Amino acid sequence: MATASLTEDHGRLLKSFSEREAGAPGFAFPELAALGEDEAVLGFQWVLLHPWRRDREPEYQRVYVTPRNVPPGKIREGLRLLKGDPTVVEDKLYLAAQLMTLHELFVTDDDEAAYADYLERFG
Repeated sequence: MATASLTEDHGRLLKSFSEREAGAPGFAFPELAALGEDEAVLGFQWVLLHPWRRDREPEYQRVYVTPRNVPPGKIREGLRLLKGDPTVVEDKLYLAAQLMTLHELFVTDDDEAAYADYLERFG
């Protein structure tokens, strides 16, 4: 199981493959629709826990988490603006995360750098 865009990067190849294999045993190519609010809030936060693109600006290489003192409803309100659209991860999700960090709804760090520092100090 995987998700991919038919318009980004190798989208033409994927579109051709999906059209060729549609209906073949073991293959299904359903279109990914907008997520329900609960799924979207969980899914977007899960994405933010894992650096998205190591070849992009530093904000895409960081992880974003909610501090303990932030009510879950505040995070839900912020992420609700993305309307559950799974295609916004590449741009709008990270813009939202940066804005929410400015308003102290998220904290961010570079896990790779923290782990390298840990290994250097204690490894």
